[in-house]
Amino acid sequence: MATKSFVQIFVLSVSLIVGAQLQGATLTVDAGGSTMYTSIQDAINDASANDIVFVMPGTYHEHVIMKDMVNLIGSGPRKTTIDGQGMFDQVVEYSGLHGAIISGFRITGSSGTEFWTTSGLCCWEGPLIVRNNIIEGNYGGICVHEARAKPTIVNNTIVGNLNGIILGWRADPPPAVDVAYIYNTDITSANAYASLLQDNHFSVDLIPLGQVAGTDFGTYSVIVVGSDTSFGYDWGTAAGVAAVKASGKPVLGLGFGGSGLFQGMGLSINWGHGWIGIEDSIYVVDPGHTLFNSPTKIALPLSKIIQLYTATQHIGEYAPVLSYNAVLLGREPSDPDHYPLVQEGKHILWGFTASPANMTATGKSLFINLVHYMHPLMPPPAKTHTIMNNIIADNTQTGIFYYAYAADGNISYNDVWNNAYRDYHDNSTGTTFIPEPGTGEMSANPSFADPDYRLAEDSACIDAGHPGPYYNDPDGTRNDMGAYGGPEAAGKGGWTGPGFLITDIGDIPSAEIIQDSSHPCHGLVDVDSGEAAANKIPVYKDCPFGGNLWIYGLFGNTDLVTHYQILVGKWTGSSEPGIGECVPLSDPLTKVKYFVEDGTGIVTYKYMSLGPVTIKNIDHLYELTRADYKKETIAGKDYWTTWSQSDLRMRWNTTSWENGKYIIRYRAYRYIPSFGIWEQLLGSNTLDHITLIVDNTPVKAEIHSVKYDSGQAIPECGMIDLESDTENLKFTITASHPSGYLKRYHLSALYGKNKNLGEVVKNHYTGLNEGAPPYWHGEIEQTFNSKDAQTVVPPQLKPWETCSYQFHLVVWARTTDGRTQHLYWDTFNDHYYINVNP
Repeated sequence: MATKSFVQIFVLSVSLIVGAQLQGATLTVDAGGSTMYTSIQDAINDASANDIVFVMPGTYHEHVIMKDMVNLIGSGPRKTTIDGQGMFDQVVEYSGLHGAIISGFRITGSSGTEFWTTSGLCCWEGPLIVRNNIIEGNYGGICVHEARAKPTIVNNTIVGNLNGIILGWRADPPPAVDVAYIYNTDITSANAYASLLQDNHFSVDLIPLGQVAGTDFGTYSVIVVGSDTSFGYDWGTAAGVAAVKASGKPVLGLGFGGSGLFQGMGLSINWGHGWIGIEDSIYVVDPGHTLFNSPTKIALPLSKIIQLYTATQHIGEYAPVLSYNAVLLGREPSDPDHYPLVQEGKHILWGFTASPANMTATGKSLFINLVHYMHPLMPPPAKTHTIMNNIIADNTQTGIFYYAYAADGNISYNDVWNNAYRDYHDNSTGTTFIPEPGTGEMSANPSFADPDYRLAEDSACIDAGHPGPYYNDPDGTRNDMGAYGGPEAAGKGGWTGPGFLITDIGDIPSAEIIQDSSHPCHGLVDVDSGEAAANKIPVYKDCPFGGNLWIYGLFGNTDLVTHYQILVGKWTGSSEPGIGECVPLSDPLTKVKYFVEDGTGIVTYKYMSLGPVTIKNIDHLYELTRADYKKETIAGKDYWTTWSQSDLRMRWNTTSWENGKYIIRYRAYRYIPSFGIWEQLLGSNTLDHITLIVDNTPVKAEIHSVKYDSGQAIPECGMIDLESDTENLKFTITASHPSGYLKRYHLSALYGKNKNLGEVVKNHYTGLNEGAPPYWHGEIEQTFNSKDAQTVVPPQLKPWETCSYQFHLVVWARTTDGRTQHLYWDTFNDHYYINVNP
């Protein structure tokens, strides 16, 4: 387990706030007009760097020009279609330097122009990520233009086009790579790194920290920053940071110096998001990543843990607050949240601080791989593009078409089948090309189950994609090829599952809360005696809610939910608030997490705060807990873990809210540190929202006066002389609920030692007349006669006895929190001495 410095404890306390500023806004598009944007292009035009344009279900007849660093996310290829209707050469096109993502669409309808760039999606330039889309009915499915375009095309279904994927000319020969190594005081480590790089055919210049601002980095291909250049938030001078940033070169930041520079450059893989540890090894997240395979293949044990140093400190970045485009490469073996090896854009943090003198042979090999990987033109050439985990089938000419095949792309784990002319075509030779052997390529009928290209149960494409856990399906199984596989299957919308069901408010089943909006008791609890006996709860009659409400609910097992919000909105008259009119709750939620040690059965537990938290730019999030056991490895030991009150979703303190009618709704999210956080659009049902009447008004209880039958007032604590034991006394009381939710009251006559003479008056809510409003305000300064209670059959008040008396008024409201039947009540006591037959 890593040891953390006191500095890092403070760092982590601010990291959520900083992290929330790294991802931009989400601009939502809805063809139905429920949002500000009905056009995808209008939203893109208004978006800024790091924003997300999220597109609701519907068909959009547009020509979409993407913007660099603006991600375009649909609700899933079954739900969201961009249809060019044959009007545009490219339905969607992208040209940029820094990258973007397009995911979760069906893209169709490019024009029939007979030119090779005519396509459903065209990547002209830059590192575009194309994932989880259906691309069909185009002249070309995806066009990749020239060497400047370096897309990653993963988990798409590309069918029914003229050509599936068509690629332009190969890259130019790579230039030589030189390294600039920036150091401050540790010249020994600087020389050691220079020697390691020179031994592996790199040329290296050592640049003192004080000279950085005046250095022209244009002649270098990679900048390496020594750990000795910083310890904390500040790195060199502002001019030095600006010079490195303006160079546009990839930066390999070592240890403390790297995290300090990245802080100044505005990256999320920075000093403020890390902690200091002493582990010398990493757990490899994705063994299939180029970094661990080229130019040297790193031998990995079954544990995927490799030792890089014999002794060192490191800084590990806290994954939950990193930017959505951070790539997690290597984490601390004993901590699933902290990563010493992580990439953001073109920059990489190698979090370790020691010199090569403390490196293992594996560490040196991985470091050299890393420098190779950081420049895509360094020999041996890195792959200029990736085509992986796709289904490319039934296209009328070619599956994958190259104008000049050069083996400079990573083509692996695709099903390329039944493309009429050729599955793989090299136009420069007029022959079929063969992807690298042993890469998981296959040619088999994908066996589609429906027109949306979902896979049948016997499909050869199930569990046939890349075996690395980084590419696993949402259920944790191996990648399914095509648009419905991979960690972000079906786009931002996720799978349509049963959705959320609000099951209980406290101990009261939601089924016992009236949800008919035309009913006069809409939003109140109504539980008759039979239902109460069956559920072991009190009889409730037209009761509002108040106090601290425990809201219970379940998400479906197929729903890809990790976090959620609970939202409330107040009704205005008969108008039900939509989700856009609701606000998220932010009450604290704590549960007990139990740890059952595997093999011994020893149980330990911790109190865990589950929210509210901020992830990226989304506030008021709560971690979802489920009822089942989950196996976790903690500090080298295996535990089975589970939660108390696993389906408790919120403890809503209503006392600070206005009285009124409220609707409770939810939003569901899925968080994957290496991808980001996305709202999940789940299946709907009639109890995924619920209306409650909230009323925290206190009752009023007061005995205003006690008088003789003649009307003569009796002073407080006075002597009451009665001629007979049935002589009448007049009691004027207030027993009321200002909002009309009075449950019952009684005025008792208590005397002697715990003796009860009976009740002068009592009353309770009966439900009034069927269909009438459920209001009973009670009594306000109403006078009652004791003789009325003595003459009823059977009498509710026995004859007076000579003794000291306490007249005890108790008033109850009908308000409940679902667990406490009498949430609000009040008492009033008045004391006298009665002397009968003085």
